[in-house]
Amino acid sequence: MFLSFLKILVSMVVAFFTTFTNFGSDAEDGNAMFEDMGAITASITQTFLKQTWMYGEIPPLPITFAPELEAAFDDIEAASGLRLEDIASTIPDFMHANRWLYNLWPGLFDGLREDFFAAADSYDSKMPTFGGTEDSVKFVAYRILGTFLGMVEEVYVGCDYEWENPGSGKYSLNLYCTFPDGTVKMFPTYTELDPVNKLIADGCGIGSIGFNYNYGENYAYTVDDPWIMRHLGYNKIYDDLLLKSTMLNVDTVRLKFDWKGVPRMMQIWKGRYFCTSGGEIGLYNLTSPTEDLYSWYYSVGQDELVPMSFKVSALTPLGDRVLVDRPAQPHWWMTGFSIAETSYTAPRLKLESTITPPDAEFLTNLQAAFDEQIANRVKISYTLNPDGTLSFVW
Repeated sequence: MFLSFLKILVSMVVAFFTTFTNFGSDAEDGNAMFEDMGAITASITQTFLKQTWMYGEIPPLPITFAPELEAAFDDIEAASGLRLEDIASTIPDFMHANRWLYNLWPGLFDGLREDFFAAADSYDSKMPTFGGTEDSVKFVAYRILGTFLGMVEEVYVGCDYEWENPGSGKYSLNLYCTFPDGTVKMFPTYTELDPVNKLIADGCGIGSIGFNYNYGENYAYTVDDPWIMRHLGYNKIYDDLLLKSTMLNVDTVRLKFDWKGVPRMMQIWKGRYFCTSGGEIGLYNLTSPTEDLYSWYYSVGQDELVPMSFKVSALTPLGDRVLVDRPAQPHWWMTGFSIAETSYTAPRLKLESTITPPDAEFLTNLQAAFDEQIANRVKISYTLNPDGTLSFVW
């Protein structure tokens, strides 16, 4: 069983990188990288499904959606060309290779499923946040094991009224898995659908991974407390590994300065990220007494978030085309990634932001970093505004 699962995992990784590497290398200056976003993204799983197994080709897992979610999918396709239903229809049946074992001992697997779900229910079902407990991780892990061993027959993605705020018009997205013995188990996705504001979001991000999606304006963005990213921190090796890939075309600059006696770094990115165009502004603390090329940085705390706005535009022959426009809010990692049939490389994007410094020291030292570290090297200009804010354009 373990070898079967490992083979599935390896095939998925190979399919993912083969697909995106090929597409990235075919792009010319990032223009029209994907002619059909839905079909190309779906081909990742299609490539995986073409892997031949001793049990034959793996069929897709039957999955259906609530009408409210299907309506959101129509809006997403209209905005980006991304056909999520087509992609979902190619999700492979990960349990296919083990179904012959289930047919031999159905009672054993049904019992294990119930044991794992019972173990999950003994832990807190809330997803973890920065500094949270491990109980929620155990809850999710036991539910995944119970689902895998239970041999899901079909999945329904339901939209349930948000019980915490029933008058908000929001829905909680939950998975309802049907097993061979007719048992139905609910699996929370920790995600809300807000059809009024056209958001697929949650306080900790979709599935608590840190990213939400504004499908009304067609961009993904990070929440202010993405616990996974905060635990990972930042190291230059991330850029060295990722930004060399043909799947990305991203430029970055770093501004280093002191504030409150602590070495800080503001890093800015813009460019093509896989099938999206966008950028990032991050604010970090140096964690070691001295700095070297690969020193570790961690995000500033919730009490040191800095208000900043964020706007990314594509430079086209017909003028600037706004891809992402986010109003100012306190943040440590302000981002925006537009999903569209045309993606743009870094030189064809303009990133703008207005930062509200917490105090005079922050403003003075950040301005000095722009003057000393960026001047005459990168095409970034900044302006000190009468209200004490600093705006820059890159």
